[in-house]
Amino acid sequence: MHGLRFVTVAATLICTLGLEQQAKAGKVLYQQCANSLGGPSNSFTGVLMAGGLFYSWAGYSINAMKPGCVPNNAIAPDLFSGSSGPGVNNFSSALAGGGLMTGQMMKLNFISNDTPIDKNASMFYNNGNMVGTKIGDAVTSAKNDPIIDITNGGSSAITLDDITAQIFNSEDPLNPSIFFVPDGEDATVTPTLSVSNETIDPGDTAEFTFQLDGSPNWSFEYTYTDQGVMYTDLLASDVPEPSAWQLAIIGLAAFAVGCVWDSRRGFSRRIRVPR
Repeated sequence: MHGLRFVTVAATLICTLGLEQQAKAGKVLYQQCANSLGGPSNSFTGVLMAGGLFYSWAGYSINAMKPGCVPNNAIAPDLFSGSSGPGVNNFSSALAGGGLMTGQMMKLNFISNDTPIDKNASMFYNNGNMVGTKIGDAVTSAKNDPIIDITNGGSSAITLDDITAQIFNSEDPLNPSIFFVPDGEDATVTPTLSVSNETIDPGDTAEFTFQLDGSPNWSFEYTYTDQGVMYTDLLASDVPEPSAWQLAIIGLAAFAVGCVWDSRRGFSRRIRVPR
């Protein structure tokens, strides 16, 4: 009975700690668009929501001939790049190549501790003066399984145009030296995108999920229209492996199961011995 109780407790710990590890897996790659609306800009300041940490960040100029905020050159960031081992909540970078003209867009590529950007505090600047900045109103976060929450953080409805989840991508989403491009197997997203859930009203959240099926990484990319402008955002991450101490607990649980099984078999044999 004591062994069985130990197994129950250990199993509960494994499940609880495993879910917590997955939910707090750490680093997530974000890719999203920013528009220098109010005038030309020559620098950008990025700020994460409370508790957020940037580990790497980069800015790419956009090919105006392609819809969906596609970089001109994804081989290397042509506007700025930076990194921080321990992480920082904000950064400021000059824009290379003369900066952006009025109305030009930038692809912001960053790795954080699963914290989205604060679109109200992140701004383009021109010689130290704030420039009108538009970052898409969709605020996205990932939970375990994974579950993706898309929240409308703006004041008008946004329309989801397309959603694609992929697993078994060949590239590591958390490699800061590349511009990650999903190329894996399509995963079935639940619920499927339809007329009933394609519109997200201000303050509302749409939730989507998909199965990993043993994949070491995943990506979730979606295109949406916000006040007549089309944005393409992406989240991607690795799948965390069990830590050493979690594996130790699993081993102890397995050992306890074996002990309980052996004791039961022994008890069964004893009661069959004639007196």
